[in-house]
Amino acid sequence: MTTARYDELATSPLTRYLCHHCGLSFDPRDTSTRVFIVGMERTFRMSAKFPNLYLQGSAVERIGRSSVRYRLSLFEQTGDPNVPLHADYLNGHFASDEGADKILDRFGESAFYLCTLTHVYVDPENGERPVKELSENIARNLKRIHVSEE
Repeated sequence: MTTARYDELATSPLTRYLCHHCGLSFDPRDTSTRVFIVGMERTFRMSAKFPNLYLQGSAVERIGRSSVRYRLSLFEQTGDPNVPLHADYLNGHFASDEGADKILDRFGESAFYLCTLTHVYVDPENGERPVKELSENIARNLKRIHVSEE
């Protein structure tokens, strides 16, 4: 797989979360708050293999006035691939969801792909300058996946 494909696997669930929970639109014609990627670091520990299943994890490391740093990871399935996962492949799961531990137990504890991604939230109606502060809805839903720095 190419680096772009790994990035797509890791960032697509985050994009879906930002659209469905934070109300962001990725339509360039939309005049609401947008995000720009201003930083991205990746660490590869092994290669993904077809047809294996992988679990993507998303967390917010830091919430600033107009920027957010995310930690994205991919985990390899370690359980029997012939046993159904009973996972919600469209909407995903929160680690705190009932039954999530049964899904998490089927994947390795160490991520094989790690990505730190930084978004700056901008106002397209103000020359795409950074927003003065994140909206209440965005901030509340980002805090839902925020982890404390260790």
